[in-house]
Amino acid sequence: MNNLKKIGVSALAASLTALSAQAVEMSVSGYWELTHKSTEGQAGNAFGSKSAMEFNGSGDVNGMTAAVYSAINDNSPAGYLSHMITLDMGDMGMVGFDQGVGKFGFSTIDDKTPTAYEESWHATSFSSGGLRNTGGSSNVLGYKNSLAGFNLSVEYSPDFNETTDNGDGGVSGAGTLGSNVNFALTTSSLVEGLDVGFGAGENDDNRVTDGSSQDGSSVGGFANYSMGPLSVGYTQTYSSGSTAASAANAVTAYGIAFNVNENLSISYNEHENEFKKTSTAASGDGTTGQADVTQESTGIAAAYTMGAAALRIQNNDVDNVGGVVGTNEEITEVSLFLSF
Repeated sequence: MNNLKKIGVSALAASLTALSAQAVEMSVSGYWELTHKSTEGQAGNAFGSKSAMEFNGSGDVNGMTAAVYSAINDNSPAGYLSHMITLDMGDMGMVGFDQGVGKFGFSTIDDKTPTAYEESWHATSFSSGGLRNTGGSSNVLGYKNSLAGFNLSVEYSPDFNETTDNGDGGVSGAGTLGSNVNFALTTSSLVEGLDVGFGAGENDDNRVTDGSSQDGSSVGGFANYSMGPLSVGYTQTYSSGSTAASAANAVTAYGIAFNVNENLSISYNEHENEFKKTSTAASGDGTTGQADVTQESTGIAAAYTMGAAALRIQNNDVDNVGGVVGTNEEITEVSLFLSF
């Protein structure tokens, strides 16, 4: 009798496992990349590599679709690079929790100018598009929905300074700076070939003693137009407050990309990030003070794709890096990328 009970329990467990496997679909993908980065006066080994595996799973929950995503990166502490869970409610939209993936809100349109590889400020000491006052894509709640050809994406961060994964049942220890809410609204339904978007964000900043501006806000938009193999684009953002180093950042970016054939693409990009009233930069006459300084970046890129492999090269030249006059950088990066 005991043996029969064991057989019955085992059969039930096996049937439940089979039902679970049928209800949830899993897929695994990944990539491996080898890079060589060179700069003026560089010392040391210029080669580097990284790899990652991405896991996607989805299943039906009372007529809605629940989906999970996890990325494991060899360079990340504890292995995990990012993860996200979403619930697609059909006409009611999608809600989700994002831990580093960056799929919600204003930061999804920070620099939408077309490029064959990366932005013109990529891999420099100030690798940022200049956009501030967003949730940071870690420990954030998100919402998406589409209506009449317009796509809305909203992001909320209870504490925009806390970016560490709290883990199951965890509570962050920072909790001092305040919350953030931001959004992006995009559409490609107005004119054939035209993709446009607008976004804004705001920090409710609690700081009172560090000398920084308190509440911060950002606003911006982009327009990209594609016609055959040619794509051109323009992006502009403005961010103010919530930092002691700069009163505001005004960003303007242009880009043009051309598909030479089905394998080869090339691009040229310009990016200007104006640091307004910085307290650490030198002014034009060599003195220090509240001077407006513009970081100017130009980038030339090319990419050749061969099935699952891509060979890419980027040359970026940046003046006044980080808003500091006379701090200039030029980098050349070559990348061999394999996806599987």
